[in-house]
Amino acid sequence: MSEAIAGFALLFFLVIVPFVFFGGFIFLVFRFILKKNKQQKDELARAASQMGAVYTNIPPGSIMDSLDKFRFNQHHGQGRRLSNLFELERNGMPWKILDYSYDEHVDSMGSGVGHDNGIPHFSAVAVAQPTFDLLPAFVLYKGQAGLLDKLRGEGGGIVVDDPVFEKTYTLDGADQKSVYDFFSPEIIKYFAQPAMINKMKNLIVESDTRNFVLCKSDGQLSPFERSSFLDQAEEILNLLVKQAQQQK
Repeated sequence: MSEAIAGFALLFFLVIVPFVFFGGFIFLVFRFILKKNKQQKDELARAASQMGAVYTNIPPGSIMDSLDKFRFNQHHGQGRRLSNLFELERNGMPWKILDYSYDEHVDSMGSGVGHDNGIPHFSAVAVAQPTFDLLPAFVLYKGQAGLLDKLRGEGGGIVVDDPVFEKTYTLDGADQKSVYDFFSPEIIKYFAQPAMINKMKNLIVESDTRNFVLCKSDGQLSPFERSSFLDQAEEILNLLVKQAQQQK
């Protein structure tokens, strides 16, 4: 009898107690994650309210349908995820701000078998959808086009008459002449100023005549960074619209 009790006690301390502690730990971690997610959603809701925006936690993928050919949006079927959508109107212009992420799949070899590893990338996007066709289709980003872009014929094809701008940015578009004509000395000077070069470190500016996009490619925005991000996007768009109206 005493041996049975001793065996049960041993089983209790070796199996049941660790199991209870492990289960309790998992419960606390899960509870912490839920609490953190709720806190983030509450902060996003407050930030949206302060901006006069409508907040949607998980927006439908269809909101990207008109942005299929944009540089930042070339990740279909790669774990693309959209989240934390703000929709608002500012100065008569409809805007969307959202978090955008995808998995970059990298093949690695382990034990003689190929493994597909997904590396998550996070970014934030501001999209304006004007009701006019004023802007040419173009992409502008800091840095030089990669070899793959050049092989596709999509990189660094437009040379402008400013050595700082030319050295700093890649500017391209389907109709290169119209993009070259559109980028006036005022626009070139704006992007070539030191403060703007610093801001553009991880930004991509794109347009396809129907949509204007500012993409922050180095991570998501905190809830209360979204207002200043929209300010930056609006400042760039206003400059481009001003030039477009002068060309009419």
